[in-house]
Amino acid sequence: KTGAIADPESKDGVASLTAGLLRKGTKTRTGDQVAADLDFIGGEFDTDASADYTSGSAEFLKKDLDKGLDLLADVLLNPTFPEAEVTKMLAQRVDGIKGQKDEARGIIGDYYRAYLYGKHPYGRPTDGDETSLTRIKRDDTVKFFDTYYAPGNTLLAVAGDFSTPE
Repeated sequence: KTGAIADPESKDGVASLTAGLLRKGTKTRTGDQVAADLDFIGGEFDTDASADYTSGSAEFLKKDLDKGLDLLADVLLNPTFPEAEVTKMLAQRVDGIKGQKDEARGIIGDYYRAYLYGKHPYGRPTDGDETSLTRIKRDDTVKFFDTYYAPGNTLLAVAGDFSTPE
């Protein structure tokens, strides 16, 4: 139940970065192992942060329920936010923002929200900007995760071919 409006001031993009780093390594798996385990079961795991909330979705076949839930739990409960992955993702995001500026439609939404909401958190870019992203450090993602990724702040919805008692 927390998104980019909880980003620390002048560090816009922490919520989005934290969500993006979840599958980049856990206490028991490297990022490559997470990807390989997902590929092995033909599963998917995606995360995203909007202004008001962070969402994640996982998909896998019923026959892989135990493996899929184990992987999902590991990613959500034990991320390590490796320094090298944080650095790489920050650089990718800065490059992406620079690239968006080549076309007005890629960045106009951020400018519009800044104009509309001013200094309110809704006026800040959800994914950060070239300046705010350079201020973010690994510890910022760890602190965001520890503060907001908690059972009392989480909603879980399950859909598919499974039995409720299972």
